[in-house]
This record gives sequence, structure tokens and C-alpha cells, in this order.
Amino acid sequence: MFQAAERVQQHATPERPLLHATPGYMYSELLLDRLESQDTHLTPAQCAQAWRALYRRMAQALARVY
Repeated sequence: MFQAAERVQQHATPERPLLHATPGYMYSELLLDRLESQDTHLTPAQCAQAWRALYRRMAQALARVY
């Protein structure tokens, strides 16, 4: 569901391709839950890389455009 919504977002507003505001927050929470469930199967380097990528994504999703 979120992936389909994000594809629509990318098409509608290419300058803001990620979901933002409440939907972006909800999608980020889902990704965080998935990452937390996988972290025991990742190497420390993979885990750190995944957390950094998720952090960047969450920052973009929650950023406001004025």
C-alpha cells in the first residue's frame, strides 16, 4: 500500500518523491519495524548502513517545504 502511494507521489510531484507528513511518518514507522525485526540477521556494518538510510528517509519524509 505505501509503496503504491509513493509511486503515485513520485509521479505527481517529482520534486517531493517520498511520502511526507503523516503518511510519510507512518511509512517510516513500518520501515523501522521491519529493520528492527531484521537487525539480528544483519552484520554490524549492514545494520549501521540500514539505520543511516532509514534516518535520511525519515528526515526527508518529515521535512516541511515552505
